[in-house]
Amino acid sequence: MSLARLAYPNARRVAYCRSLAAISSSPPPRTGTVGPYQVFDRNVKKVQKDQAAMRDGGERSRIVDYVREEVADRMMDRFLDIKRKFSAILDLGSGPGHFSKLLESNKTKKCVMVDASAKMLHRDPDSEFEGWCTLANYWF
Repeated sequence: MSLARLAYPNARRVAYCRSLAAISSSPPPRTGTVGPYQVFDRNVKKVQKDQAAMRDGGERSRIVDYVREEVADRMMDRFLDIKRKFSAILDLGSGPGHFSKLLESNKTKKCVMVDASAKMLHRDPDSEFEGWCTLANYWF
């Protein structure tokens, strides 16, 4: 017998019911705001990327470039396994173009680099993309 039963023998037992997540009755969130189902605030993320690209002339964001370059290198290994030529490649969230810098012109005719932060796209102005990569700033 439990201690609670011994202390309160005439107490009525109440069933414990755990409520689960439910859809909010509030109206859907407006675009650009953080709502109940929106995990990231896109405006804040864009400001963070802009600040990272501009801090110390971009040197602070280059500190972690080795991670991004490793990811791009592993993606390129898988991409090169595909034995065809693409007419266009879209590099979403490209930043300064870690993946696009590794692309060879014989695998694609055109490359479009897209990032929410225009400052991050243009962080490395001396980067050459051989004239076949297009930079595009897009507000996600």
